[in-house]
Amino acid sequence: MRVWIRFLPFAFLFAICGSMPSRGQVFDLDRDRMQISELNGPMRFHMGDDADGRLGWASAGFDDSAWQLIRSDRDWSQQGYAGVSGMAWYRFKVQVPAHHRQLALAVPTLLTSYQVYADGALIGQIGGMPPHPRAVQPQPLVFPLPGIPEGQPRFVTIAIRVWHWPAWAKLYGGGIYEPLRMGDSGQLRGWLQSLSEHRDWQDSASNLQLVVFLLVGSGCMMMFSLRRRETEYFWFSLANLLVVVDSLIGDWAHHYPVSIYWNSVRDLCDFAANLAFLQFVLLVSGSRRGRLYWSTLGVMGFQVLLSVPIDSTWIKPGISNGIMTLLSFLFYVGVLVILGRSARAGNLDSQLVFVPTAFSYLSLSGRSFAFSLAALGHPWAWPYARWIRQVTTWPFPIALTDVTGMLQMLALLVILLLRFVRSRRDEERFRSELQAARSVQSVLVPDEVPAVPGFRIQSVYTPASEVGGDFFQVFPLPDGGVLAAIGDVSGKGMPAAMTVSLLVGVLRTLAYYSESPGEILSAMNQRMIGRTKGGFTTCLVLCARPDGPLTIASAGHMMPYVDGREIVGETGLPLGIAADITYPETSYRLRDGGQLTLITDGVIEARDKSGELFGFERTAAISMQSAEQIAACAQQFGQDDDITVVTLMRESPVEPAAILHAEADAAASPA
Repeated sequence: MRVWIRFLPFAFLFAICGSMPSRGQVFDLDRDRMQISELNGPMRFHMGDDADGRLGWASAGFDDSAWQLIRSDRDWSQQGYAGVSGMAWYRFKVQVPAHHRQLALAVPTLLTSYQVYADGALIGQIGGMPPHPRAVQPQPLVFPLPGIPEGQPRFVTIAIRVWHWPAWAKLYGGGIYEPLRMGDSGQLRGWLQSLSEHRDWQDSASNLQLVVFLLVGSGCMMMFSLRRRETEYFWFSLANLLVVVDSLIGDWAHHYPVSIYWNSVRDLCDFAANLAFLQFVLLVSGSRRGRLYWSTLGVMGFQVLLSVPIDSTWIKPGISNGIMTLLSFLFYVGVLVILGRSARAGNLDSQLVFVPTAFSYLSLSGRSFAFSLAALGHPWAWPYARWIRQVTTWPFPIALTDVTGMLQMLALLVILLLRFVRSRRDEERFRSELQAARSVQSVLVPDEVPAVPGFRIQSVYTPASEVGGDFFQVFPLPDGGVLAAIGDVSGKGMPAAMTVSLLVGVLRTLAYYSESPGEILSAMNQRMIGRTKGGFTTCLVLCARPDGPLTIASAGHMMPYVDGREIVGETGLPLGIAADITYPETSYRLRDGGQLTLITDGVIEARDKSGELFGFERTAAISMQSAEQIAACAQQFGQDDDITVVTLMRESPVEPAAILHAEADAAASPA
């Protein structure tokens, strides 16, 4: 008894399994089959049109028995209608089963624009039909059929109204290219999705390039934002981003019907990308816009002018392919010659750019020549064209041009990164030199002038950049006089600062041994011979005695102003130009209370937004103002160079009688 009890659970499970329906073990192939039918058979066909529908060509009851039968797996040019364009109609019937799901009609490829009717009702359209025709790129589409009642089998009449673009009739046949498909709407959309995914797989290499171009273009634009003066980053970034736009338009046209004139937009993108790359090559190679540059630019312009007639097939395909191939080849040759000349001259960047660019252009030219020869009727060229277009299928189809283009992109990116690092290193060195020059200048240009009894001296120094080339010095003399010097060194930065340091050092040494402005300038000129390195230095030295006499000598520097007028005197050559030069001295007398104003050319050459100079007249009009006011006036007008102003006013001496009178008043006053 206990043994049977142990087997009761197994008996219960056996009973449950035995009671399960046997249908679960049977697969219904009719129910589970892929419900898509290929409409591969003859269809009724007729040239002409029923634009207003009065003839009833779209309706189910129309008798089309008089129409010609035509195959559904090839276009009409292969069936007696070669070179024919314009309007035409297809008609056929489909028997729908009693029980069905939502049905749809799939049209893989049909040229050019068309409308689809089901039992006389319009269910879809692609492109534009007359009287407003619009040609589009053919794309596989699915058109759901209107609700068809179930319960019994029935026939559905499909009519397709076609307009074939006349410009394409010479190149492409019109109408249906491959069998239509009808079946379950969801499964047809899945089939269409699989076609799209297969096309994406074929374009994987191009899409990978698109991502690389986008990243490189964005990175170069960021580098340009950091270095606005180095425009090669901008042009290279623009070239890459335009290629991205061109590729995106092509990808969109692979999946959605677009106007054929988008090809012209792609041609413009290609032209702009080539132009940007040409500018990049010009900057990297350090070349000028010579005859070769303009010839290469003209080749690109000619390509753009031909794009519309070629896209419209106004030129025979074989001839148009040959023309565009030749023009592209001439453009490639122009770019490579520009790089080659610079590389031979020793430009390292051009040497690095030349090799990957040459390989890329060689593969592009080879592909174009192979397809052109095949289009001109040389079938032996097709294998080479296909091999260049697809050298491998793993992990996805890869073209030779994809490989060489990627290598070119990586090489150019490395070169730009090296240039960026080199520029950064030069910038750091320049910043160090600038800091050193600023330190030198802070020592050489006095913040305050020494106080000299009998004279009121003011000075203002405003450099146009961080380190300027102006200088001035003021030395008190043992007899109560003043020795002053002002000058301007051509150039900026560390070289100008070092020249100023040399001049100021010489000037300070000479001031101990001589008070003659002419002798001081002659000695300074001897020290500067061979040290100007193509530049020049202007300088003015004057000696003002306490009782009013002035002695002035100028080495190419403008004469000072006294009482609103420029002193007239002879000037010599700037310092460092020629040896053994004597500098004539000009004598003048500064009245009591008179003001002497010394300036550099930064005041006169101040320039406003319209380009007008501050000039001598305005300078003379403000020369009696303080140094700060003169400098501020020129600066507000529009500073374009270093501004230095030194004013020296001879104070009126106090009379002895006035001194005695003041002492008497002090003695008489109560303590």
